[in-house]
Amino acid sequence: MFTLWKHPEAFTIASSNAAIRIDRSTAEISSAKPPPSTGQSIAAIIGIIQLRVTKYLIVANTAKAVCDIFESKVYKLSGFQLLPFKAHSAPATIETEFLGLIRKHLASAPMYYSPTYDISTALQRQQPNSGEKPYESADERFFWNYAVSQPLVRAAEKEPAVKEFVCVTIFGVYHLEHTKINGVPLKFGIVSRRSRHRAGTRYFRRGIDDNGNVANYNETEQLLFVKDRVYSYVQTRGSVPGYWGEINKLTYRPKMAIGGPAIEAASKHFDQQKKLYGEQYLVNLVNQSGYEKAVKDLYENVVEGLHDPALHYVYFDFHHECSKMRWHRVNLLLDELERIGLDNQGWCLVENGQVKAKQSSVVRTNCMDCLDRTNVVQSCLGGWVLQQQLEESGVLSNGQKWEHEARFVSLFRNVWADNADGVSRAYSGTPALKTDFTRTGKRTKMGAMQDLRNSITRYYLNNLNDGHRQDAFNLFLEDYSPFEHVESPFTDRRDLWTRSLPYFLGFSVFLLVFSVIYPSPRHTIKFNFGVSCFFFAICSIAFRKVFSDGLQYVDWPKLLPLDYVRGVNKPSGLRYELTSRSSSKQD
Repeated sequence: MFTLWKHPEAFTIASSNAAIRIDRSTAEISSAKPPPSTGQSIAAIIGIIQLRVTKYLIVANTAKAVCDIFESKVYKLSGFQLLPFKAHSAPATIETEFLGLIRKHLASAPMYYSPTYDISTALQRQQPNSGEKPYESADERFFWNYAVSQPLVRAAEKEPAVKEFVCVTIFGVYHLEHTKINGVPLKFGIVSRRSRHRAGTRYFRRGIDDNGNVANYNETEQLLFVKDRVYSYVQTRGSVPGYWGEINKLTYRPKMAIGGPAIEAASKHFDQQKKLYGEQYLVNLVNQSGYEKAVKDLYENVVEGLHDPALHYVYFDFHHECSKMRWHRVNLLLDELERIGLDNQGWCLVENGQVKAKQSSVVRTNCMDCLDRTNVVQSCLGGWVLQQQLEESGVLSNGQKWEHEARFVSLFRNVWADNADGVSRAYSGTPALKTDFTRTGKRTKMGAMQDLRNSITRYYLNNLNDGHRQDAFNLFLEDYSPFEHVESPFTDRRDLWTRSLPYFLGFSVFLLVFSVIYPSPRHTIKFNFGVSCFFFAICSIAFRKVFSDGLQYVDWPKLLPLDYVRGVNKPSGLRYELTSRSSSKQD
């Protein structure tokens, strides 16, 4: 789509219509003429980021076409490259760390892009025939490369030719497929857009911030193209809008921290949601007893404190109602939503390019993670709406059900399950749980076993890997600016004993296993047994010490402080402690 030339003094990038020059000394961007030599083909310009030593031009080398929408191609980007403005043969260690974080983020981010269509904005809020470039009408919440694209955006205000080179990407899912129902050709699919605000990983981003942004906020748009009509139905998900968190300590279940209902922040959140989507149907799926009860109570205190008639709160104890694999009982929730007025919600309908109807409200669903239970409910709601749309468009006659079309049923379920996996990988690091129900329509024992494997993987990643992932989010989204800090954030300042204990534990386990598998033939069985018992005792002591002080061994983010945990400098070294904000919280 673009051609890139790299010269010592500047980058030159050309499209079929224009060319720009980016000065490698001043970072000034101006219009230019393409050089006569052959350049490198690239798919998209992600933006420009300033690290510690120099700035970098971020480009995507590969773009795979995944679908088309309104005659515009949508691409999934890959093969990202960071090109330094200043040449350096051996970058500083801290610069290498920052580069590693950016590369890790780009390698794992499902980023989609269209050169001619604004994929960041749902159909109902699109402005057709406005003549604007996608970035000029983009929904900034879902404009994933918004921060790193700002140098290009500012340059475009002075040099209109630069507009051609500002690329809008979303982080999420973009899946549209052609199919048939009753012999009628149609296109069906889902778009999920992840918010760049309060973005991050499962246990390091919970609840709400003071600006009204909630963690793991996603807008999911179900699209149906049939005949000359396009139907759009939007749902949202987001963390419970209060001050709360879960603090990793290497235990399977983290420590719960409840900070308060955050009425002012929640008011900002819902004011924005109502402005964008209309009335809010708030579906809360957390458990009504045990560990999750505190979060349920927090949400209900928020809703009661707001006294807002546009907020329609519905509680559904998912695990209780759907226990013993009775997942069909999700229909009880749909019945309740219909009873309180959801059947008047409607959807966006565009016919022959004209908006004929608009969706008047939105269902905002959450569970603890806004992942697994939320995915099941959203897919069921999507199927319920789809039935009405297919009847209205004449694809189905009265009494017919789309569930009787086996090929379409498979497509519908897999599109929704792929959406669930995509949203889950971004937040938890693994595919979603419970997707066997989404894919097959029923809960299976094999699905339960897969959930167990994913749960174990989540435990490992969330405790021992997610700090780096959170840092990568913060760095790419420019929530953290490396050039504004003098000290390296990556130095491990814990005391020597704390740093060494995991290695000591690992070596002890090795010796224990070795003594059991390869007992000494020169000694008696009793002696060898005693040696194994000795190493077992050492392992037990080291294991107990690590887990009793688990807060020190979690992979915490290094770039930005968390709400409930701080690194405190002690004479012996750095120690992680709960903040006063979490000291009065519930376990």
